[in-house]
Amino acid sequence: MSRPLTETGRRAVRRHHAAGMSRNDIARKIGRSPSTVSKLAAGVGPGFDRAAEVPTATAVRKAGPDARHTEVAHRLHDVAEREIGHMTHPRLCFEWGGPMHT
Repeated sequence: MSRPLTETGRRAVRRHHAAGMSRNDIARKIGRSPSTVSKLAAGVGPGFDRAAEVPTATAVRKAGPDARHTEVAHRLHDVAEREIGHMTHPRLCFEWGGPMHT
């Protein structure tokens, strides 16, 4: 069963929300769930709707791995070219015979 939020807690949510703190930071600070903070903040102002930020956040999140994948692909391509070069050049091989390698 949930414990009721005191007026002091409500004021804290409003104060932190007005200061621009994130929902999760407020929840940690007052010891409540993020959904409780969202419900309280919805009546105070714009709430925590971040739909407009989603495309930018997604692009930033994808940019890191995409850049890393490109870097790895270039390195693998370099290794493949080097190994193909090794495979296509003539090699001198020795055959050792007998227990004394004679």
